[in-house]
Amino acid sequence: MVVVHPENPTRSITRTELRRILRAEVQEWSSRDTIQLLLPRSGSSEKRVLLDLVYDMNDLQLKRYWTRLIYEHRIVEAPLSVPSPAVALRTLERMRGSLTVVPASALQGSVRAKVLAIDGILPGDEGYPLWLDSPSIVEHRASTPKRVSEASAARDEEPAAASAEQQEVLERLATLEEALATQRDGMPSLSWRLFGHMEAEYEEDSTAGEPPANNAFSIEVLDLLITSALSERFSILTETVFEALDDNEFDIEVERLILKYRFSDALSIQGGRFLTTLGYWNSKYHHGEWLQTSIDRPEILNFEGDDGILPLHSVGVSLKGAFFGEALSADYALEVANGRGPTPDEAQDKLDANDEKALNLSIGLQPSAVPGLRLGGGTYIDNIPMNIDPGAGQVHGDLDERITNAYWAYEDSHWEAMGEYFWIDHEGAGVATESSGWYLQVGRRLADFVPYVRLDAAHLDDQDPYFGTSDDTSTVALGVRYDPVRWVALTLQYERTNIDAPAGDPNGRTNTVVLQATF
Repeated sequence: MVVVHPENPTRSITRTELRRILRAEVQEWSSRDTIQLLLPRSGSSEKRVLLDLVYDMNDLQLKRYWTRLIYEHRIVEAPLSVPSPAVALRTLERMRGSLTVVPASALQGSVRAKVLAIDGILPGDEGYPLWLDSPSIVEHRASTPKRVSEASAARDEEPAAASAEQQEVLERLATLEEALATQRDGMPSLSWRLFGHMEAEYEEDSTAGEPPANNAFSIEVLDLLITSALSERFSILTETVFEALDDNEFDIEVERLILKYRFSDALSIQGGRFLTTLGYWNSKYHHGEWLQTSIDRPEILNFEGDDGILPLHSVGVSLKGAFFGEALSADYALEVANGRGPTPDEAQDKLDANDEKALNLSIGLQPSAVPGLRLGGGTYIDNIPMNIDPGAGQVHGDLDERITNAYWAYEDSHWEAMGEYFWIDHEGAGVATESSGWYLQVGRRLADFVPYVRLDAAHLDDQDPYFGTSDDTSTVALGVRYDPVRWVALTLQYERTNIDAPAGDPNGRTNTVVLQATF
């Protein structure tokens, strides 16, 4: 059954609302108290019920899900995991916004908690969705009243005398609570996570005039992610990447530095250096390769410093929020930031090359009728300053840029699929060009393995002075990811890329096989 703090004014929630709360999509009650989840420990019957009926994931996928939310700065740390129903209820009494799931037998003695109805149905009534034929969930159902009322769950009367065993448990809980209460002593909470990956690569390049590629082992990236809750509504995120370069030196770059204030589920404001909310992939995966299934990114989403053509990082201000209805939830991002530099590989981190600022709007929709499905799109508008230095790239005047994107994504315990399309328009004096790029990726989970396939392509207008002599590419990638343990993945991928070079340059083809270890 679902229980909350006895002073919580909420009396009933729908199944859809329960799913959104337990997935941290909704993070505050109607009273504006922050929701604090107390989840059963891994392996418990209660946790298996939630994984099957609410999350539609296995335990590894759920841990990956929480890590992804931290990576996206939607939460600061994963929900608390409690070792037993007794500890969950004792902790719940001390945390006004908390919610947990416990068997009916746990609500006895001096416990003070409110039982929530789901779709207007209380435990013991026919149709209650969390009753299962599991001994730990219904072990005392025969002795439980037909209807567990909120009044009986939120007791105000004097508690009955506790048994010696119960008293010992209460004393141990009191000791634990005292230790937790003094642990931080007013200091902000801090959570950190290391991501990284190493590779062994074989490449065959048939492009005329290109030197043969050398097979190599490589240390690619070490990604340090730190989040901290400065208060109930203020939080920070920093992400620093240590990357091996082609000259065998390491480069250190601050990928993200964000200060966030959350007014409500409907509005948060963030300032600093952040990932541009440009489509689906860039917001979900970025440098944390362990989070993604494939070894690399689609060609259209290469980073700015790796011959990428999209503005994947921004420095400025972002407004984000979400609205929830019974049939549909919608989220948005509105960003105002330094725009692009005279060439695509210049990030405007400290100084902007002109006074005009880039404006980005992104909308996402999730229909309740199809859990796991997400649809969305957006528009990015900027004014690109002229480039008068032929050494930096092709000379061009000021350009108006508009990037439009649309995407869909679906994920459940067995399937993951996603696709995006980008349209890039540039207009200036004597210039009107259209470029585009897309990808489609599908994977199927089979126990600890995820075989997948991805198709992607980038088509750049040869007359576009901003992209210069960039090649058109089309790629097919086949791979399989294996998770031998919880926080390590091994991925083997074959990739075939056809290169359509601008007029006067030779076309080509590459075949690449990569074995990657990520953590």
